[in-house]
Amino acid sequence: MKRTIILTFFILILTFTKNVFSQVKPASIDSIFSEKSEIQFKFFSNNKSEINRLSRIISIDNINGDTVKAYANKEEFKRFLNESILYDILGKEPEVELNMLSTIDTKNITSWNFYPTYNAYDSLMQSFMINFPNLCRVFSIKTLASGRKIIFAKITANPDSIESEPKILLTSSIHGDELTGYVLMLRLIDYLLNNYNTDNRIKNILDNSEIWINPLANPDGAYKSGNTTVAGAVRYNANNIDLNRNFPDPQAGQNPDGNQWQPETVAFMALADTVKFTVGLNI
Repeated sequence: MKRTIILTFFILILTFTKNVFSQVKPASIDSIFSEKSEIQFKFFSNNKSEINRLSRIISIDNINGDTVKAYANKEEFKRFLNESILYDILGKEPEVELNMLSTIDTKNITSWNFYPTYNAYDSLMQSFMINFPNLCRVFSIKTLASGRKIIFAKITANPDSIESEPKILLTSSIHGDELTGYVLMLRLIDYLLNNYNTDNRIKNILDNSEIWINPLANPDGAYKSGNTTVAGAVRYNANNIDLNRNFPDPQAGQNPDGNQWQPETVAFMALADTVKFTVGLNI
């Protein structure tokens, strides 16, 4: 009898603990999202099918063993809470000193240890075309409500000609806070253009294919805090939508995340319908 009472007590404690740590009252949810549009949190699972199912609700960021890190906006987090899974909201990462440049001289870049302000990014992309008119065309496929643009550089010999050759799409930073690829793609554009006349491998690539590079697919997320810094970059776009989960899916349907196609999504799909890329890579 005593053993039964003790067992019942521990079951009640475990049930109470689970409810305390896995459920947040609506008022608390409002408080959590009062100063931010998205949160990062972690939970524990080694069940692949469960993680795959949850990826339809929240934005899975990283899996390390049985620890799953994820992002969610307010509505996604409410849906996650219905799963009654233990979780832990992660705190804000420490601020780091960022080297932001508002003016960039492409002819004298010796180190790519910086982030451009948004206006510097726009100017930098234009300067590639100005400095290499025989190899590069720069254009925007969409101007967002914020005034920021989704900018592409088309790099190839004879950039104004329509030729039957492979078309390679490289796009980066669809998550606004994943910015390593942003700088790497700017550096790649610079490298291809500056080495065309000195590197036979680069010359062969650009003579026989088109390289379309979009360094920043989510400018509103990257410059969430304003056009002068990426210090406040967020994963989602201006409408708090994870763009990486917003495209049609062969199995999950036209709107797998349950949201309307975003302006960025529509712009990329329209470009793909027009250009017919041979292969695409998102960094």
